[in-house]
Amino acid sequence: MITVRVSSKGQIAIPKAIREQVGLDTGTELAIEIKGQELVIKKIPRHSWRRWRGVLKGSDALQEHEQEHREELKKDAEGS
Repeated sequence: MITVRVSSKGQIAIPKAIREQVGLDTGTELAIEIKGQELVIKKIPRHSWRRWRGVLKGSDALQEHEQEHREELKKDAEGS
């Protein structure tokens, strides 16, 4: 077991040997889960949907998609 110390900012440094062993690079996202009194840190795969979270924030993409869908439904109803 390797021991690390929490900084005054609540940060820890993951030792190089561990980073290399599990393939942690700059920008790698990690998930932290609390299990009782333990912290479980898991590497989030780069292909994870989580990396897309917030990408469309502030855009009208959802509203545009809804409008297109309504227009398609209307065309389908008129064509039937």
